[in-house]
Amino acid sequence: MKIVTAAIIFFSVSSLISAQAGDECKDAFRGISDANVARDERIDGDGPAYNATGFLADKANPLKYHVTKAFDGKLDTAWAVSTPNGGAGEKLAFLVRGDAAAIEILPGFGRKEYFKLNNRVAGAELRISRIKQRYHTQCVSGIIPGETVLLKQLHFDDEMRLQSFELNLAEKEELLAVLELTDIVKGSRWNDTCIAELVIK
Repeated sequence: MKIVTAAIIFFSVSSLISAQAGDECKDAFRGISDANVARDERIDGDGPAYNATGFLADKANPLKYHVTKAFDGKLDTAWAVSTPNGGAGEKLAFLVRGDAAAIEILPGFGRKEYFKLNNRVAGAELRISRIKQRYHTQCVSGIIPGETVLLKQLHFDDEMRLQSFELNLAEKEELLAVLELTDIVKGSRWNDTCIAELVIK
């Protein structure tokens, strides 16, 4: 299955951003490999900001499994990736409030008939950092993290439900979170790893 690289969070060129920004921006993404860069996808400075290292491209609906599906408030949609190793090492980046108390994650596809057919997330590393720098160009906006304020290993039950992890942050400013998938439970049919929803409390 085809993987589309999404923006410049952690690496290289994004066909999705290039299509949105226009051909004149394609060169801006070539050679970008700073592992500390995450794109700010907010429109006009409002709404959530998030990104991922990639997503599964559906031929009929290219954005069906886009990173936005993990933040849309719907448990029956999902961010999905499909890599030879099942998704280990893939990353999600998103902004969190400085006073966030917890994070809830549904570590698979949120529909009963598909949950066990697809890969599920068994473990992940969550790193939350202060924001060192924000930058904006004609082609892209980004966030460079600073000091880490929380590093947490998340372990999930293989169950189709939102699972909660305490954060208990006590910062005044917005923070950058990066969730890296570390352990995967293999699906019985597809090698696609899904996260149905991610909620900040």
